[in-house]
Amino acid sequence: MRRTAIAAALAAVLTAGGLTACTADVIPVAGAHPQPVDASAADPHTVCGPDASSKADRFMLTSTDIWPDVPAVAQGFANYTLDPAACTATLAATPNPEPVACDLNFPYYPDSEKVTELARIDVVGIHTAQELKVGDDGVVISAMHETVLDLSANAGSDVLRLARKCGARPFADGYATTSGGVIDMVHAVAVAFDDHSGLTNVQKRDLLARAVSLLDG
Repeated sequence: MRRTAIAAALAAVLTAGGLTACTADVIPVAGAHPQPVDASAADPHTVCGPDASSKADRFMLTSTDIWPDVPAVAQGFANYTLDPAACTATLAATPNPEPVACDLNFPYYPDSEKVTELARIDVVGIHTAQELKVGDDGVVISAMHETVLDLSANAGSDVLRLARKCGARPFADGYATTSGGVIDMVHAVAVAFDDHSGLTNVQKRDLLARAVSLLDG
């Protein structure tokens, strides 16, 4: 029963994408980061959507980063490659941009629209992680969601425009979101916690710094 409950929860959150119950403590990043490369992934020039690779678990937070003393945790990762040539047909089929949904977490689109709308603004990769804190009875107590975007040379200004439309404002090292995070123009990182994480604000900020260090590593 426990494994079933955890698996169902992971499937639900990875399918749903953004957690409407989460608020993003989000989007700090450092300087330029190289895009991760995974030789086992599908040919990146043929993919506009999930790429079935396992690279995200090498540069994103894990459940033990978040709840190191909790014995029952679970996690799931997903990667999307948005090759411009491969996304041409998808964009042609949906020529009119969808409105942003600022009530969702960064990058402000539901999963049904995320690939198309981010490809439209020249994002070339999306990486998501879902981390779960699980009780002794197998019921999920808390969930954390992390998103990393790989930006092409042309994507930065459009991602910035998207974030500013949802409330981001200029900040010393980039742009601050309405919830106090920062976006840079090479990678964008967002981490969202729900109200049951058991983490202090200091711990959340430490986790954000850890997320950035993993990208820089």
